[in-house]
Amino acid sequence: MERKAKRRCVKMNKQAILIVLTALMAVLCINLVGAATYYVDINNAKCDDAYTKIQTQNAGTPWCTFTKGLSNIQSGDTLYIKDGIYTNTNGYVFEDKTLSAKTKIMAYSGSHPVFTSRIPEFDKAPNNKWTKVSAGLWSAIYSSSEMADSWVAAYTGTGVSLFSYTSPDGLKNTLNPEGIFFDDANNKLYLRLKNLNANPNNIALSISNTPILYINRVSGAELELSGFALLFGKRGVLITDSANITLTNNIVQGGQIGVAVKTSNNINIRNNDISMIRSSEWCWEDAKSSVMETS
Repeated sequence: MERKAKRRCVKMNKQAILIVLTALMAVLCINLVGAATYYVDINNAKCDDAYTKIQTQNAGTPWCTFTKGLSNIQSGDTLYIKDGIYTNTNGYVFEDKTLSAKTKIMAYSGSHPVFTSRIPEFDKAPNNKWTKVSAGLWSAIYSSSEMADSWVAAYTGTGVSLFSYTSPDGLKNTLNPEGIFFDDANNKLYLRLKNLNANPNNIALSISNTPILYINRVSGAELELSGFALLFGKRGVLITDSANITLTNNIVQGGQIGVAVKTSNNINIRNNDISMIRSSEWCWEDAKSSVMETS
């Protein structure tokens, strides 16, 4: 009886091992099948956001928008972005992902894509958006859910940063720095330029109230973002409640804050060129086991 019991035990162990191996192979196969390379190319005449995921694995039939690419990539995928200016007033959001394999969002080889969250209505001159309030002080109606608070990033066409006021009172004092304020209660922007005779309707202004790239609740395997130019957003990059994010070889220019990290772990910010920032190149709050450095 004892001998028979031992044989039965051996047989059960083999079955258990077979079950474990089958499960592991199934997981491996899922990861291999799921991993793919996709392309976004706004300047390709054949680009189309209606393409299927299979079609956009061909560089000749890419998606047009970065938003479409972000909404479709999964664990282990690589998303290549080609040259172009990609603008979304809402900013670009990648969130609620638990990655099981390293995932890459990066510039295509030799490409230098530019991302902005600026408001297009004020981005070109001439325009008729601004109404004169008093000497040097102007206002413009702007009703948008993107303008969440009064904190605004604004730059002139020559790259001059405007101070972001928290109330309109500061703008009324001509001794204070030229700047901008958004009255979210009345959906109105206020602007004062140093030159009291200047007309902002003749000046291209990059105005933003949102982060250009927002990474939220993303964890698991590493997410790498590299090779981008993020210009003149309220923040260049905002990372919250996330882990294992690598931000490398990017240009972050303009805005109130270059890179902001909150309640996140293992965030690696390396070899990025962060410049022309109004408040701070980066800020962090409860960022554990993280490395933050510019080039």
